[in-house]
Amino acid sequence: MTGPRNQPQYQVRFGFGARQARELSPGADVLVWADALANGSGRVADLPGTFSILAAGTGAAPAVANWVLAQQVARSRRLTVAVIAAGDSQSGSQGDLQSGSQGDLQGGPQGGSEGGFTVDGLLAAGAIIDALADAGVDYISPEAASAVAAFTGLKSAHDHLLSASVAGQLRVQAFGRESLDAAIVSNAAARFEIVRE
Repeated sequence: MTGPRNQPQYQVRFGFGARQARELSPGADVLVWADALANGSGRVADLPGTFSILAAGTGAAPAVANWVLAQQVARSRRLTVAVIAAGDSQSGSQGDLQSGSQGDLQGGPQGGSEGGFTVDGLLAAGAIIDALADAGVDYISPEAASAVAAFTGLKSAHDHLLSASVAGQLRVQAFGRESLDAAIVSNAAARFEIVRE
């Protein structure tokens, strides 16, 4: 069933976490799970449907856009893309973080991330949507446009914001500063994961 929550009229849609992934995926050809501090390494759900699922961080944005363009050429039509910021984990206590793996800090839909605002997810999603728009995949929802504005407006402070964010400080608390520094370096890489093609 479609409605305003599905952002059905837009080619590029945006939301946070598993709940909005389920809302925005009907009718989508591609779902991109965006997580700056995990660079796409968090667990991503095997959501029902035939759409492709990618997982990516900020640095992979141009590569994701190029992949979508190549798929449009291969399928001879425009694709609909749902970009989902990983959002916060429901298991947010210090004990949960210390007992879990580094990839579980924010997790994908299987990791219990129903959604909630996070700086790193917003920036990664904004970067990906911005790259899609630059590549011509630019009929974006107001929610997606807001994510782009956040990323472009804060781009010069990107790494500092990741470090100072709640997610960044939780990673430091649970695993140490070196873990955060490594995640930020990894996030800048151009690689992304094709979870389901």
